[in-house]
Parts: sequence; structure tokens; C-alpha cells
Amino acid sequence: MILPSVTRILAPFSDFSKIRPDVLEAAAAKGTRVHAACALICKGGWPVVAPEEQGYVDSFLRWFSRVSEVHHIEEEFQDEAMGFMGHPDLVVTWEGRSMVVDLKTPVGLQKLWELQLAGYGHLVRKGTAVEAVATLQLDPQGGIPKAHYVKNEAQAFAAFFAALQVWRYLND
Repeated sequence: MILPSVTRILAPFSDFSKIRPDVLEAAAAKGTRVHAACALICKGGWPVVAPEEQGYVDSFLRWFSRVSEVHHIEEEFQDEAMGFMGHPDLVVTWEGRSMVVDLKTPVGLQKLWELQLAGYGHLVRKGTAVEAVATLQLDPQGGIPKAHYVKNEAQAFAAFFAALQVWRYLND
């Protein structure tokens, strides 16, 4: 059985209808390139990026300089019993805390990110101790990125689980 991913389960709740398709496509491509550059840095490499993406990478480097250990980079985690899987961007030890981190390039916050992180947190905790889950909103000008922690992870996971149940009902 192919398990649905956290992002696929939550996709129906993302409304991009007010964004022109070409703008949305360009933003998605930029996000993919920035994620790849950050993953390469975590693996000890040094990426070459377009000038318009350098700020995001510089922002990531400011944060990453305080990471003491990288545990997982874009690895797949599964919960076959619950019937879903996911690929969190990073699991690291940052300033003494083990945490799941999801990198973000949009300038605005989305509440749906909390459900995504709660799903990732559940998956990672099946085999790794994690103290926190957070998005890391990278700054396009290279400034200090903003970490947004999920404060009520149990509530966010309950909402994610409800979305999973709806997904199962509609797709099984």
C-alpha cells in the first residue's frame, strides 16, 4: 500500500486560487532550489545559487551556524499503522534542543504549517526523541530567520488526524 504524504493529505486545505499560476510556479521552483541548497549545506557541501536566492541561503547559514548536530535531512518517515508518511526537511540539535524543522520561503505565515509540523513530529518521534517542531522562515534579504514553534502540538495533530481521516474516506 502506498501511504499518502503529510503534504498530500493537507493539500485540499491550501488555497492558492488568488495567486496567478505563473507566480505560484515561480515561487514553488524558488522554494525547491532554496531547499536543495540548504540540504546541501547540511551535508557539508557549498551550493551555487542565483543572486535572487542568495539572501535565503545566507539567512539559513545564520541559523545553521548554531546547529550542533544534523540527525536527518529530507528522509522519509512512515507510520504504517496510522497510514501516512512524510519527509521533514531537517531533524537537528539546535542550541541544545532536538527538533524537527521545516524550511519556509514565503513571507507570510500559514496556520496549516502547524498541522504539517505536527504530522512530521509524530512520524519522527516513532524513532527519534524530539523536543520541538518548528518552521524556519528564511529571510529573503539574508537576515535572521524566524522560527515559529508549534505551541499546542496535540491540538495541531488532532486537526491533522481529522484531515487524514477525511483523506482516507475520500480515497479508500
